[in-house]
Amino acid sequence: MKKFILAASVAAASVLAGSGAFAADGKSICFAYQTLETEFWVAGHKAITKSLADKGIDVIEVNANEDANRQLEQVRDCITQGVEGIIIIPQDGESVIKMIAEANEAGVPVAVFNRPPNPPTRTMRSSWLPTMSRSLRPPSNI
Repeated sequence: MKKFILAASVAAASVLAGSGAFAADGKSICFAYQTLETEFWVAGHKAITKSLADKGIDVIEVNANEDANRQLEQVRDCITQGVEGIIIIPQDGESVIKMIAEANEAGVPVAVFNRPPNPPTRTMRSSWLPTMSRSLRPPSNI
């Protein structure tokens, strides 16, 4: 399980790092997560931040402490700071819709880790990175 968490977490970091959004040192991404209260989230956090640091990418970390409204404000702040990408572990699938929409409007690429947007819309542009903890299929229109 730990190897899978590591692989999925590195995939989340790689989606943005390899998307062409940034290729040089000194760039930054926002890593917005809902909590770090379980071993799963701690392992995912460690793998993502290490993978990005190894690529020379600065990570702006924001912890919403399981508050969807706070997470939306944190994502907005990251967009205002001019990040080149956002990785979101959303509090829930519904609240992340607005976050993706605002990032899309600002031209900031988004990777959603573990929880897919619900309901997905045809206008959203994000990457969904499933893990073994969910038996959901990725939305076909994203």
